[in-house]
Amino acid sequence: MIISSAIVGRVVAVSVLASVAGFLPLAAGAQMSTSQQAGRPQPPPAPKVSPPASAAPKTPAPQTAKPNTTGTQTPAPKASAPKAPVPRKPVPPRTSKVWKGRGFMVVNGGAQLASPGYTSTAVFTLHAEDATLGASSKIELGPVFGVRGGMRVWKNLAIGPGFSVSSTSQRVDVTGRLPHPFMFNQFREVKGRAEGLSRVESMVAVEASWLFALKRRVDMFLFAGPAYFNVQQDMAVRIQFTEIYPYDTASFTGVESARFSGGAVGLTAGADAAYLLTKRMGVGGQVRYSYASTTLGPAGTPAKVALGGLQLSVSGRVLF
Repeated sequence: MIISSAIVGRVVAVSVLASVAGFLPLAAGAQMSTSQQAGRPQPPPAPKVSPPASAAPKTPAPQTAKPNTTGTQTPAPKASAPKAPVPRKPVPPRTSKVWKGRGFMVVNGGAQLASPGYTSTAVFTLHAEDATLGASSKIELGPVFGVRGGMRVWKNLAIGPGFSVSSTSQRVDVTGRLPHPFMFNQFREVKGRAEGLSRVESMVAVEASWLFALKRRVDMFLFAGPAYFNVQQDMAVRIQFTEIYPYDTASFTGVESARFSGGAVGLTAGADAAYLLTKRMGVGGQVRYSYASTTLGPAGTPAKVALGGLQLSVSGRVLF
């Protein structure tokens, strides 16, 4: 028994040792295999294969709204903001050959370039005799202001009022016959020039205007009509002079003037061209010529005085 127990013990010990010896090489081999695999270069990954172009993309399934069981209000989905429109290049205003507006108004300011002159006479008493004065008056340049407008009545035809006022001065060339202080029927001739006599003239007209399209942004009104003129002006009525003994001669020094006013009916016509800044507003120029005549002066010697003349001005226009 003793021998058999020893034998059995040896057999068991040998079996245990054999088992341990067999496990250790396996574990070492596993560790070595893992380390060897880590040290070896790995093969490149396989390329990804994209689906063919003909394959239709997957459309996400529509999401169904889940019922709200909590009792709270579910916010509505936010709408996407609309895209801003692409800005377009502004188109310059175009003057149409056919006027489609309702009316217009023009304001202008400029100069009275030329007014018809006039001649006048006056008689006054000097040294118990009649002295005479003859004057040839010329109208100087002066400022003018005006406004006109109209309403379209047919196609490109408009009818409306016009108004202008000018303020000018006069230059008067004077000739006269002055009686002698001591001898009857002995007259002394004098000549001279007087300046600065004032003149204010206004005009009210009813005008027919026709609109013409000249270019893309340029148009023109031609207008004409009857007008009423009113004038207030100074006129020479007496000669101022100096004389020295024996008074055979006299020297002209100026004139005495008086203010006279009157009115008359005449005609006016012109053209008004404008460059359009917008579809309704423009700037340009206006030329107008008017004519009328009236009689002014002292009761005994009235003179025929011409009114109107040529006006040139810059203007601003509004179409509506």
